[in-house]
Amino acid sequence: MTHPIRCLGIVNRGEAAMRCVRAVRALRAREGSGLCAVVLFTDVDRDAPFVRHADAAVRLPAPAGEVRAYLHHDLVIAALRRAGADAVWPGWGFVAEDPVFADRVVAEGMRFLGPSGDAMRALGDKIAAKQVAERAGVPVTPWSGGVVDDEAAAVGFAERLGYPLVVKAAAGGGGRGIRVVENAAALPAAFRSAAAEALAAFGDGRLFLERKVSGARHVEVQIAADMRGHVKALGARDCSVQRRHQKLIEEAPPPGLEPALLARLATAAVRLAREVGYVGLGTVEFLVAGADAHLLEMNPRLQVEHGITEAITGLDLVQLQIRIARGESLADLRVSERGVAIEARVCAEDPDAGFVPSPGRIARFDPALGPGIRVDTGIAAGSLVPPVFDSLVAKVIATGGTREEARSRLICALRDLDLVIQGGASNTGFLIDVLGSAEFCRGGIDTGWVDHRCCDAADADPDASDALVAAAILAYQRRRRDARLNFFADTTNVSPVRVPPSVGQEVDLSFGGVGYRLAVFALGSWRYRVYLDGRAVTVTLREGDRHLARLEFADRTRRVVYDATEVGLRLELDGRPYRFGWETTGHVRAATPAMVVGVQVAPGERVTAGQVLGFLEAMKVEIAFSAPLAGVVTEIRAPKGQPVAAGDVLVVIEPETERAADEGAAGSRLTLGPDADPLGVDAAGGAGASYLSALDAREASERRAAITALREEIRTVLLGYDADPERARWLAALLDSADGGTLSTALASDLTALKHEIVVFADLEQLFLTAPRSASGGQVGPSNAARLRGFVRRMRAGGAGTGEDFRALLRAALGHYGVASLVHGDSLERALLRLFATQNVPELRRQLVGAVLRCLAALARTGARLADDTALADALGRIAAMRALVSDALADAAVEAHAAVFERPALEQRAELAAERVAPWLARAAAGASPPPQAVLLDLAATPRQVFDRVGRWLFEPDAHRRHIALSAYLLRLFAPDELVALTAIRSGSVRAQRIDLPDGRVVIGVTSTVARAARTVKRVCRAIAAGELVAGRSTVYAIEVVVANEDSKDPEAIVATVMDALDATALPAERCTVSLCRRGGGDVHRTVVPGPAGACEDASLLGLHPEIAARIGLARLGGFVLERLAAADDVYCFRGRSRAVPEDERLFVLAEVRGRTSDEADDAAV
Repeated sequence: MTHPIRCLGIVNRGEAAMRCVRAVRALRAREGSGLCAVVLFTDVDRDAPFVRHADAAVRLPAPAGEVRAYLHHDLVIAALRRAGADAVWPGWGFVAEDPVFADRVVAEGMRFLGPSGDAMRALGDKIAAKQVAERAGVPVTPWSGGVVDDEAAAVGFAERLGYPLVVKAAAGGGGRGIRVVENAAALPAAFRSAAAEALAAFGDGRLFLERKVSGARHVEVQIAADMRGHVKALGARDCSVQRRHQKLIEEAPPPGLEPALLARLATAAVRLAREVGYVGLGTVEFLVAGADAHLLEMNPRLQVEHGITEAITGLDLVQLQIRIARGESLADLRVSERGVAIEARVCAEDPDAGFVPSPGRIARFDPALGPGIRVDTGIAAGSLVPPVFDSLVAKVIATGGTREEARSRLICALRDLDLVIQGGASNTGFLIDVLGSAEFCRGGIDTGWVDHRCCDAADADPDASDALVAAAILAYQRRRRDARLNFFADTTNVSPVRVPPSVGQEVDLSFGGVGYRLAVFALGSWRYRVYLDGRAVTVTLREGDRHLARLEFADRTRRVVYDATEVGLRLELDGRPYRFGWETTGHVRAATPAMVVGVQVAPGERVTAGQVLGFLEAMKVEIAFSAPLAGVVTEIRAPKGQPVAAGDVLVVIEPETERAADEGAAGSRLTLGPDADPLGVDAAGGAGASYLSALDAREASERRAAITALREEIRTVLLGYDADPERARWLAALLDSADGGTLSTALASDLTALKHEIVVFADLEQLFLTAPRSASGGQVGPSNAARLRGFVRRMRAGGAGTGEDFRALLRAALGHYGVASLVHGDSLERALLRLFATQNVPELRRQLVGAVLRCLAALARTGARLADDTALADALGRIAAMRALVSDALADAAVEAHAAVFERPALEQRAELAAERVAPWLARAAAGASPPPQAVLLDLAATPRQVFDRVGRWLFEPDAHRRHIALSAYLLRLFAPDELVALTAIRSGSVRAQRIDLPDGRVVIGVTSTVARAARTVKRVCRAIAAGELVAGRSTVYAIEVVVANEDSKDPEAIVATVMDALDATALPAERCTVSLCRRGGGDVHRTVVPGPAGACEDASLLGLHPEIAARIGLARLGGFVLERLAAADDVYCFRGRSRAVPEDERLFVLAEVRGRTSDEADDAAV
């Protein structure tokens, strides 16, 4: 007959309580019953998951402490009555093995989910259990035969049993109350220690002695017995992986044991249970050495490790307890095992400190789940692991078809377990090491193996250097968080001067008693270069949150879980733990921007850990700051009344205990792995042109990788990340050495990718323009710099009030930092801080950008394709327009780059088009054809000099026909008419001339001459004009153009002097006579002679310009200045001017005329 249970009271906490709550819920869902689970909790667990998940929770008063509250029968029974429980589940620990409590529950009319008090007395008590076993014929180890009353009695029993032996608590469990004694001298202390621990843990200080079985395995059998006399063995477990008798790893079935031996153990366990009329679930533990087995003890309760039996049998043992308590029969229960299960107990304890409990608040808990993984836990993120309770955090169980599959799954699950205990530690890394050891992989280890292994000297850890790199970067990021907090704490003063310089950081760490000084440079978003002892590595460390990160090397990726405190950093690398100390361990720092309102210590004063040193005031709240460790105060860095920023040092304490030698032995010192310079500078053997030559010789993939690295380093400087000034100057020198003519086409093409860095610079720099901007309606709006400050002030409100046009500019700039949204967050703050940092090293950035601009210009001049990049054109225009911000030199470099990249190719393209138009005629002219149509001559006259000279060079030829064609083209080039003019070849005697009738009625006569005949030619032309021989009906003309082929670059002054002498002898029948001295390739010189009162004289106001050119460029506009002409390229005219009215006013004037429009384009304004 069965009796239903309606309300199950759970007298336990944490993981055990959660296990029962989930079993109850699953059973209720399957049966559709009204079964509910009620938990008892103390104040420390008020917010624990088991309290939240239970159907009801009842507070358990704890006047004598939390542990004693669960052991206080009256308090527990009263709470159960308030909850309305009709059954009690004790789990393991607390009152689970207390026969008095079991009897009390039954006497109160409730059912106890466990054996009766009598059975518990017979088996739960380890002394009674041995006596029962001996009666049942179950082998036990030689022992004292009963309770050992005192140390003296212990000495006597020890002499009979021999050493080594074990002192055990009669009511022990969980490894407590057990001491191994190797010799007589250690016995008294071990006896006293075990008794005290047993009394404190179980309220029962009785002890017994037994001979230690060396090299034995701990194998236990799970049994279940119902009220009808059915006893079942549910399988065996191997719990030999223990540290000081505390189980760490359990597995089922036990590896390597013969089925016959396992059957023998199962039979013995069932016989023992039947001997005492056992009801419920229990565990019979044996020590197995070879083929021999001895009873260790019987635990009259469910074990912590019961989950691995569930995993391979498919049973729910907690539900089985409930069914047995309801009176159900186990007669039809069939047990079959499938696969292998291994469990690891993750505890809040510190392996580096002798496995002492290391509790704290759970900052992060994210277990790795997946096929074959089960996690039993009673905690969640935010939960507290109280120091008063057991340190178990979670049990991670992995199952597999084979032992190796289960083992590998468990290792992966532990490595991927994200667990951070603030101020505490866990044994996860130790468990991973054990599971990965060769001995565990072989199976069959004994109970002493872990303790022996811990005593062995640890091998060098190959991953420690990776951990050191991660620790250095995390220390860097910690300081950057302080800097960010300081900057954004006061947005009324948003200025680049409040941003720390981007020059990297020196980080001091200690590890294993050895001190390390590393240099950390942030290269970009999450990218870093770390230096130690002359070696460097480049890595990416991406933070997931304040406790998770991902460390990426060139050939490997590591998961990082960490917890930083004022004392140091505890870090797990793929689950393996490392502890680093800040070299500034004794530095007490401000946690927030504040004012020091009191300091209660003085230099030389000794302080204790936790002692209040003084007080800060922040946001009108007084905050105490305390000593993180014991020691002597050596400095007071922040006296009363001083404002401090977050991270500022307040007090310096010299620790009481000096560390071991900081430098350590050379062999124990960590080093960074070989990581070549990303640009391969060492391999190239130099810098500048030699580096580029070496780069040009590399394979395409290596060359592109180096160019990518080059661009990344440039971006590091442009984006305000940490820059090494020497390295930046080396980069600038490298770029300035780029000669497009000496580089291969492939390398030149790769280098054109530098254009993207120009866009980056322009996008960032324009945000800092201080000039007011023109707004709609002719209004003047705030500058970009003012709008940026306004956005930062209202950043937490989404930048309210910031115009969308500026938000678009800001989004473009922040996009280079990988930030796509303007929503406030850590990533936005990080990017803004770097953005402001760009203004702290303007000279370095400008030097580098200038070098990039000159490099791109050099590449463009040698044919690199850049002219179709509109983004680059826009960026160059913006940089040129920001002259007041970026400097004249950089603005000029942008103008020159624009000319080289965009204007020069356009002009060359037009020249080619013009050349194509005149090419057919040139081909015919070479064969002696007649002069070309005037439209062709106009096109030729409008071309760049190098195209024009295809005909212009005929001025130097003896063939009069070709010289005459060249003269026609040259005259049209000088006068540059906008429409067709009357162009007539005329001849009078020996004078062969070209007549131009301009649209306004002016007539021009042009002739060619050699240097030697210039004066004679001028005389003949003047006489012919005066005689009316060249222009019918006219004895004067507007101008005479004498084009002299000055092939030997004779002195222009001497030639002009002879012309003037000739004109003095002959009246000038024109308003002017201009002598154009032509040289091959350009650089023509023009001298204009005009009539004067005393005869012919030169018009000095033209400064060597042709009158038509002077008119086109508006030279007359500069009449208020005394001008000096400077050398310049063809069609460019430079002058130094001094004001006639204000002599101190000196200026440079650069004027130019642009040729290139063909006759068909003459009316095209866009051209």
